[in-house]
Amino acid sequence: MRQVGHCHLILGNYQKALEYHLKSEDVEADNAWNLKNIGFCYQKKEDYRTALKYHLKSEKIEPENAWNFRQIGFCYRNQSDYQMALTYYLKCEELEPENAWNLNQIGFCYQTQADYQTALQYHLKSEKFEAEDAWNKRQVSYCNFHLGETEKAILQFRKSKELNPEDYGGIGYGYFVLNNLDKASGYIEKALQEKQDMEDLMNLGHVRLSSGDETAAT
Repeated sequence: MRQVGHCHLILGNYQKALEYHLKSEDVEADNAWNLKNIGFCYQKKEDYRTALKYHLKSEKIEPENAWNFRQIGFCYRNQSDYQMALTYYLKCEELEPENAWNLNQIGFCYQTQADYQTALQYHLKSEKFEAEDAWNKRQVSYCNFHLGETEKAILQFRKSKELNPEDYGGIGYGYFVLNNLDKASGYIEKALQEKQDMEDLMNLGHVRLSSGDETAAT
């Protein structure tokens, strides 16, 4: 049943995959691999609370698994518990120090703590392993801006825009750095129409505060 579930998972049939992995759990409740896959299926359904429960069950059985640490971190991040997310991403780093995606996430968690210097260090580490990542360049730009390095921020924004011209949130943030608040607001609102992203929501709040609209920023 686990293998049938895994095949469905690979094919992107997450509901079917979940059904078979749950059947497997009924027979073999302590299989760490199966529990991880159940957690991953719930992630794909954006049920991060249930996903986290299964990943933590898996961790009790297999306590040193980098992939699972990343998923636990991801579940915490999507519930806005950035400190716990950071804890698990740092655990993953100990096992996989060159995982660019994980380094990105560590950087982002430090940004939520307003520790932009440490965040920048991690985003630049990530860049060494994955140089053409538009999202990461956007984060580097964000850190540069908050550290008062406006020219560097603009340069990274332009690189990000070249790599992903449909990253409306990133483009909006770039216009914020350039102090073009009308364009910044327009692009970020366009991004939020497609998906309610926490980073874009925070950036829209910054734009509105800079425009003097404190009520709209809350």
